[in-house]
Amino acid sequence: SPNDSIVLDYLKYRLLTDSVPTFYLCITLSSHAPFSIADNVQYAIDDKMPKNMQKYIRAMHYVDTQLGHFFDFMNSHPEISEKSDIVITGDHTVFKKLMLNEMLEYAQCHGMSLANGKNYCPLIIKSSSISKSLKYTDVAYQMDIFPTIKTITGLSGYYWSGFGIDLLDTSNDRKITEEEAYALSDKIIRTDYFHGFYSK
Repeated sequence: SPNDSIVLDYLKYRLLTDSVPTFYLCITLSSHAPFSIADNVQYAIDDKMPKNMQKYIRAMHYVDTQLGHFFDFMNSHPEISEKSDIVITGDHTVFKKLMLNEMLEYAQCHGMSLANGKNYCPLIIKSSSISKSLKYTDVAYQMDIFPTIKTITGLSGYYWSGFGIDLLDTSNDRKITEEEAYALSDKIIRTDYFHGFYSK
């Protein structure tokens, strides 16, 4: 949905009415290029900023505001929040090279994080099993989300560990490279990779 408020309002309803352990996946396009939601968002921005950057910041302001409302709801319902694990992430980086290049000069003049010419996916995890605020400063990958969720949900003994690492375990070393993980993922998607791997 392009409208986060509708998605999150429905999620609130389900959290209030469902009583069994449940997994919810909410997908929104409001922060996705071409940032169409930005046309309806009032937020003061420097007129000299590149137009796509203006639209992106307005879209992200909208997303942040809606997530803020959702977390206000969760904080007002500790009976739900204490039993919930929340993962916020993206399926790919926001800017393609052409759009990123358009923003670089402005970003460099204003000391913005985009000034290095790179952009990343967000990954935010909120869980009652995480006792203190942590910031992972190394490069993390989407493949790290699964093993990290396994830990916070108490399923670390589950037979499939994925290709990534548990981001909460600072002693974890990567067993395979990013390139090897891509190659194996491709085999799993395109072939019967696990055939005969596990015996009955």
